[in-house]
Amino acid sequence: MTRSTDWTRFYSPKSVAIVGATDDTRRFGGRLMRQIARFGYAGRILPVNPRLTELNGLKCYPGVSALPETPDHVGVVIGADKVIDVLGECHAIGVQCATVFTAGFAETGTEQGRKLQDELARFCRDTGLRVMGPNCNGPVNFIDRFSMSAGYAVSSLTEPAGNVGLVSQSGGLGQTNVMWRAIKAGVHMSYQASCGNEADLTVVDFARFMLEGEQTDVVMMALEAIRDGNAFIKLAEYAAEREKPLIVLKFGMTDAGKQAAASHTGAITGSDEVFSAVCRQYGVIRVQDCNELYEQAIVLRNRKLPKGRRAASMSLSGGNVVQMADVGTHLGLSWHHYTAKTDRRLGALIPGYGKVGNPTDMTSLATGQPEIYRKAMEIISEDDNVDVMIPVFTFAPRADLE
Repeated sequence: MTRSTDWTRFYSPKSVAIVGATDDTRRFGGRLMRQIARFGYAGRILPVNPRLTELNGLKCYPGVSALPETPDHVGVVIGADKVIDVLGECHAIGVQCATVFTAGFAETGTEQGRKLQDELARFCRDTGLRVMGPNCNGPVNFIDRFSMSAGYAVSSLTEPAGNVGLVSQSGGLGQTNVMWRAIKAGVHMSYQASCGNEADLTVVDFARFMLEGEQTDVVMMALEAIRDGNAFIKLAEYAAEREKPLIVLKFGMTDAGKQAAASHTGAITGSDEVFSAVCRQYGVIRVQDCNELYEQAIVLRNRKLPKGRRAASMSLSGGNVVQMADVGTHLGLSWHHYTAKTDRRLGALIPGYGKVGNPTDMTSLATGQPEIYRKAMEIISEDDNVDVMIPVFTFAPRADLE
């Protein structure tokens, strides 16, 4: 059976059904109902719960087969042993996309949990129904204001959409440690996906969707494991073809981390050395923590990439200049001499005890005169021998200087 995904139905549905909806916001189904409405979803919401006839002013239906229309996307919040039966009802009425939030599958490490997940994966292959999860926090579309997620980190976000996407297996880490903090740092998001156990749709599928669209220029990935190495390599090649940076934070590097990943999403991690080598070979930017993940996105979101490795830097501190020279060299940057024209212009700006070189020590002269620092930045940025400019700011608040 053809395994295609209707991403419009998935991320921009005209109608959604929530199986396991409730008015109790202490429960996942209640928070999910509240979150969809709060985030600004403009489509039709169809709650499903056989014990209710009305929910939040909406008619509540006893089952999927009783729905008045075929929803574009169905959220499933019921016991693990009932998930496949509900998805069978969804398939029977023509549903193409579903998100299974329910836990209790392979991440439990039990034979029963693995069996349930194998059955779910087989069901998806046999029917063509595309499923996110199980054991996930769902997707967020910032462009069309659709959040099929109950995460608290999403509920307070009112910032406008942007051009950075995020894919993770973990919901809490992805939505709180990366997404929420990135947005508060000024990163505007396009799409987010927390994929959980990946019984069907994988992190690679979601990243590919984001790279294909015109709305996303940078994709961040926070991963516990890569389940299909060849698929990841093809993703990296595609990102390079599209000239869209792919930034990856990979966990599970130690024995303890691998064990934690297995109990979290049922992930089986591979060799960290091999993964690092793949990233280097295919141009994937690998980072070491959540802060670095979204900080890289801040730098790259405008897609103004340097043409080469010739760097320039400047600081008010000679110590910073020395440190930057070491760090940049370690990272593969080169520090070329400025042109004679730049040397003359900087020489007229910097006092005699300063250093007209690359990196450039501006000395403490510019501490209270930011206009001098700004002018030096302009001069260096115009130099033909400079591909990338890395200023180091050490200004104190003006109130502290007076």
